[in-house]
Amino acid sequence: MGIPSDRITVTVKDGWVTLKGSVDWQYQKILAESAVKKLRRVTSIMNEIEVRPTVSAYEAKAGIEEALRRSGELGASRINVGVEGSTVKLYGVVQSWAEREKAERAAWSASGITMVKNHITINRY
Repeated sequence: MGIPSDRITVTVKDGWVTLKGSVDWQYQKILAESAVKKLRRVTSIMNEIEVRPTVSAYEAKAGIEEALRRSGELGASRINVGVEGSTVKLYGVVQSWAEREKAERAAWSASGITMVKNHITINRY
């Protein structure tokens, strides 16, 4: 899925680019900014695109927990997921930085998430 260009407006003035609108996913907001960064004469970008939830907090939490279960490398039972609005909070203990990062990517995979607070700790023993 790309960037929904029908929901994004771009304003340019003296090398300053302002992006406004809404998207369903955080990666779409990042892609929109990346697309204009490559243009010549762009000196600054103001990314005011909003990520708007398309699912309820309950559905987002269930989706993240399912993504964690599908990832066989993660001890999904050791990770607790909390969702408040469009913010995900992760708690628990994993065995490596890679597992911690994979859990965070799973949280970002939910539609409408604008912030992930990763409180997962690493226990190497």
